[in-house]
Amino acid sequence: MTAHDPMTAHDPTTPGTDPLDGLVALAYEAGAGARPWADVCAALMDVFGLWSVQILGVFKANGSPMFSFGRGGPPAAGWLQYITTYHAINPRIPLATPIPLGAWFHDHEHFDDTFVATHPFFRDYLVPWGGRHMSATKLIDTDEFVVFVGLHRSVDMQPMSAAEIARFERVRSHLSRALALFVAVQRDHPRMLADHALLDPLDQAVLAVHSTRLIGYCNPAADRLLRSGGALCERDGFLDAQEIDGSRALASALFELELDLDGSAPSPAASPSASPPHAAPEAPRRVVRLAPVGGQPGQIVVLLPVHPDPSLHAFGDHPCAVAVARPLGGEVCLDPLLICTAYDLTPAEALVAIGVAQGHTPERIASDRRVSIATVRTQLRQVYEKLGVIRQSELVRMLVQMPRFASEVRPG
Repeated sequence: MTAHDPMTAHDPTTPGTDPLDGLVALAYEAGAGARPWADVCAALMDVFGLWSVQILGVFKANGSPMFSFGRGGPPAAGWLQYITTYHAINPRIPLATPIPLGAWFHDHEHFDDTFVATHPFFRDYLVPWGGRHMSATKLIDTDEFVVFVGLHRSVDMQPMSAAEIARFERVRSHLSRALALFVAVQRDHPRMLADHALLDPLDQAVLAVHSTRLIGYCNPAADRLLRSGGALCERDGFLDAQEIDGSRALASALFELELDLDGSAPSPAASPSASPPHAAPEAPRRVVRLAPVGGQPGQIVVLLPVHPDPSLHAFGDHPCAVAVARPLGGEVCLDPLLICTAYDLTPAEALVAIGVAQGHTPERIASDRRVSIATVRTQLRQVYEKLGVIRQSELVRMLVQMPRFASEVRPG
């Protein structure tokens, strides 16, 4: 006889069990702290055939996240882009937020294919990463906080049907009770912010740095980079460079981002006030190039200011800079996060740039991304304009060298 494992006894995929019963059991285990809520999200994806699931608790006082759990959806790079840029223009939020407890919001009832093809949230962010439909409902609504669950499907899937929604309703009350239990258990613990675990799998080094250079978050790739003996390093919890010129450049770049100014948005000089309606805001950024050290290649650090309200308080209640770092080698950069960050491209434009750098034709890129050839050609033209190039060979060279902006901060 095999040993009984209480952590797998309620697996929704276990033969002979009702998947909904297993899902309910998982939820109560997560509510009691015996399981991560990501397991519940994964079970929801399996049971309902979803692309992504997000459970979000939000404080009503300031709209900041109480907790955030999810599975599936865009890669970690997409999550970072969402909290730093695209959350601000998500057209779903103002429609889904005021729905009554127990009601549903289905975005396909509000946004048709024409809207999706033209709105930058869908066109430039969600669809390029593979997403399309969302059905959302409130699970908890108190004077202090509200909890939503979003059920997402990809561009290749149909929206949730009435029968599927009715099936979800069979587990709604259990999910609500389990989440209420979780909140009660967590009352004596510090507030949980947005799930940084979503950023941990990134191959690219990502850090959150305060104006003093104090490191507030460091993903595993960044930890490895800081310990590599290269140009960028950590000293007593602070971001620094091995060489004095690099250290001064980092300090100067952070100072120019004006993170210590009062308020929750960039200064007027850096504000995208001239952006067209519903356009993704242009994030001010600074680029620091660090010279080679100890026989290792130089490094590039791109710094983006992140303010609490526009970024869902994902990195805390005070402004900071998200630093994306990478060694400077001779290979073409095919990382969409770094390309977006360094060149101020949309995710769609970055994916087009990568496709061209890999030698793919616009027709192949359009087919792979399931968009029109006209859309790809427009995005390619925007890539060339933003990078200041006119030929594919020049684009490839830019992705090897990384940016050299007029506003770039250089050592020395």
